[in-house]
Amino acid sequence: MSNHMARHPCQLSNAARWGRGGGGARPPPGGAPPAAARRAANEGRLSVAHDDCEQAIAADKLSADYRYLQATILSELDREDDAVKALNSTLYLNPRFVLAHFLYGNIARRRARAAEAGSHFRTTLSLLEELSPDEVLPESEGMTAGKLAEIVKSILQLEAAP
Repeated sequence: MSNHMARHPCQLSNAARWGRGGGGARPPPGGAPPAAARRAANEGRLSVAHDDCEQAIAADKLSADYRYLQATILSELDREDDAVKALNSTLYLNPRFVLAHFLYGNIARRRARAAEAGSHFRTTLSLLEELSPDEVLPESEGMTAGKLAEIVKSILQLEAAP
């Protein structure tokens, strides 16, 4: 953990700091992104999921969780410019949102923006280093910090290979 990010013993735990879903400083209404949007996205009904997510954002403009969900849906819809805008909003609301940096890195990588991708992947790793490898990441559907760190390190090694 770097010195400028060292936690004071009285600081909140990761779960409290990130909010229940991981993106906000406070838990979003209902404790998690809208179930209907997530269910529709999981069923491949991305347009419906996007509409549900837009309604949730209209009701709670300060939810980084909703913005992140919106970014993932937009990315799946191949609307990457809009996904980047949603990620910018997510990271404005919570600059420490691990999966938002990871998704941003992946979008930049697909767009052949190696420096931008590398920056987001390195930020992802830096944030992950502050967590226990066994800690489940918010909004990850069960992925641990250690597993994501392995994935990001692999990506960075592939990118660095001649």
